[in-house]
Amino acid sequence: MSGGLSALPPCWRTERFRLRPLADGDAPALRAVTDDPSITTVIPFLPTPFTTSDAQALIASAAGETDQFVGAFHRSDDRLGGVVGVHLRGEHELEIGYWIGAAFHGRGYATEAAGATIHVVRRVLPGRRIVAECLPGNTVSWRVLEKLGFQPSGGDGTRPGRKLLVLSAPA
Repeated sequence: MSGGLSALPPCWRTERFRLRPLADGDAPALRAVTDDPSITTVIPFLPTPFTTSDAQALIASAAGETDQFVGAFHRSDDRLGGVVGVHLRGEHELEIGYWIGAAFHGRGYATEAAGATIHVVRRVLPGRRIVAECLPGNTVSWRVLEKLGFQPSGGDGTRPGRKLLVLSAPA
């Protein structure tokens, strides 16, 4: 298996979102959505507070072939509602993660944005095992992952306290 995340299309759509890899100009919107302790305290690589400089650094870190942060922009007004992270883990595995701005919780946005991204990733990089890591106490995120077809693997994730889930059903 070969290929990296630069093979992702420049944009894809759902009923409510236009999804695309984040770009430099998205840093202020990324900061606004992400600078929330309910997000930064559960995602270990996000600092609290999350500044515009942190947003710029996160976007720059995803400029390669192995990591990509995809923005979920509302089709109606182009506001950033959340982010889906896609991370290659070697030749055979891909990790997915996400966060949704607090103002947008409870509307199915995480399921819609992550599901569409998984669909695109499976088409562009077929044959990879897709995994996610989740804190067992994060019941909302756990339910999203289950809706997407993830099942607990029985093992621990690579980050402290997290469990590894594996996608078993088509997204």
